[in-house]
Amino acid sequence: MTSNDGFGQETQRWIDVLSCRAMVEPAPRQEQISGEAQVSARTHVVTIRYRAGITARMRVTYGSRILEIGSVIDLDERHFWLQLDCTEGLTAG
Repeated sequence: MTSNDGFGQETQRWIDVLSCRAMVEPAPRQEQISGEAQVSARTHVVTIRYRAGITARMRVTYGSRILEIGSVIDLDERHFWLQLDCTEGLTAG
């Protein structure tokens, strides 16, 4: 969401869309490292109950941690569980 900062500048701020229970797991180690260089790959897998409207333009806050959503997968395409493949970003304010 964008808003005015009071000085005429637009700033982006995040709004809460959903608060829910989730299973947050580190991604398998081999997916995080490629050779000797670390690559931008998923670092966590977050599983939640299905909810329409969850997209990769959103993020997950987990305590003070921010997980950027890279992909949203409807597991088994049955609208029961969503798997969010995430990379860890900066800490939340």
